[in-house]
Amino acid sequence: SSGSDFFYEWTTSNGNIVSGASSESPTVNAAGTYTITVTNLVNGCTATSSVNVIAYLNTVNAVIASPPALDCFSPTVFLNAGASTQGGNIEYIWSDINGNIVSGANTANPVVDQIGVYDVEITDAENGCTSTASVVVTEDFSTPNIVIAAPPFLDCNNVNDIIDASASDNGPNYSYQWTTSNGVIVSGGNTLTPTVSSGGVYELEIINTSNGCSSVESVEVFSDFTLPFAEAGPGAELTCAVSEIVLDATNSDTGGDYTFSWSTSNGGNIVSGINTLTPTVNAAGTYTITITNTVNGCE
Repeated sequence: SSGSDFFYEWTTSNGNIVSGASSESPTVNAAGTYTITVTNLVNGCTATSSVNVIAYLNTVNAVIASPPALDCFSPTVFLNAGASTQGGNIEYIWSDINGNIVSGANTANPVVDQIGVYDVEITDAENGCTSTASVVVTEDFSTPNIVIAAPPFLDCNNVNDIIDASASDNGPNYSYQWTTSNGVIVSGGNTLTPTVSSGGVYELEIINTSNGCSSVESVEVFSDFTLPFAEAGPGAELTCAVSEIVLDATNSDTGGDYTFSWSTSNGGNIVSGINTLTPTVNAAGTYTITITNTVNGCE
């Protein structure tokens, strides 16, 4: 019944009336039994009626697992909201601040490829309940630092030598690999100090095994294995009239960078000039000259 002759009074023992307790249409915000009493102000007669309000307020919970950092191993990563409330009525909406969602913005596991803050809002489509969570995606694209000392100079004095890259980043999180297309690596190709035996270009790659990032540097090793030219000259004959002969090796390399040394076998004898190009000998035999380049040690 309605009209100016009627008075309305709502009551509840287990609910909550927010407003309009004396109206036909009160506002409530809790489950419970609500009873209306209508009074006819003219004759004092009353009537009551009750109604049950049922609450369907199952809440949802948004949870995002801590994501791995973006790096050279994983330039994209999956965000994981799988620990959130599940069910066929659950909807996901991802958004980002300074990031980038590659795919899956309406799933529990979107793919992202930039650092930033990522938010997910989870909604129960049946009751409208929502929950939000945020996560920060970081990155580690740091590359190893390579420092190679001035390379060795290879010659007959130093037929093997070490390339020194020990000032580079090093430790258990790094791996090393030397390669060359025109040199020779004797040993240590997986260390910072390989031994080489030939001139050429040598390339070092260092990989940071924790993030997959790598750096490459090369160095050129120079060498000089040039041999001196040695010419002992023509043979000769000793006679009763010619008891001494001067050997002639003057067609050999000469100059301040060379030293000379004669030796003999088969009964020969060097009278003088053993360290010159023209020694004097007085016995039959075989005479050999050894010429050494004092710059590179080759003979």
